[in-house]
Amino acid sequence: MKILFFSFGMLFSLLFSYMTHPLTLGFMLMIQTLWISLIIGQISKTFWFSYILFITFLGGLLILFIYMTSISSYELFNFSFKYLMLMMLLFLLTLFLIFNKNFFFMNYFNNMDSMINNSLMINLNILNVNKLYNAPNNFITIFLILYLLITLLIVVKITDLFYGPMRKNF
Repeated sequence: MKILFFSFGMLFSLLFSYMTHPLTLGFMLMIQTLWISLIIGQISKTFWFSYILFITFLGGLLILFIYMTSISSYELFNFSFKYLMLMMLLFLLTLFLIFNKNFFFMNYFNNMDSMINNSLMINLNILNVNKLYNAPNNFITIFLILYLLITLLIVVKITDLFYGPMRKNF
């Protein structure tokens, strides 16, 4: 299951580089956020952090969607046949690698999962809630808090009322 998540994540990342229209870029960013949230939920065994991450990214994407539709409302969406064939080829290749029984990473991941499951005898569901704020992972939380604080200060500085409106009235 983990291989499926990582393979489709890589597939979506590869497809993201071929997108040119702003709305398709936003859609692919939303799909990648959903996949990353699912991967985080599978790894940490609790989905509350991934849910908050997805809702935050979705709010930002809605703001970007409104901005892009106001700027490029009449831009045509071009979709080529070569691009469709490339997507189908990558999708089929990913499915083949996932469902192939002799895939070289399959034994490695199965052995790692069995080692982790056999070595841990305590109930991890109790510890997973505190895992985000404990020593190795607390740097991510502190970084996110500082990033949001700096972003808030920059937005307040940009939208200062004493410098006049951001848009001129006609």
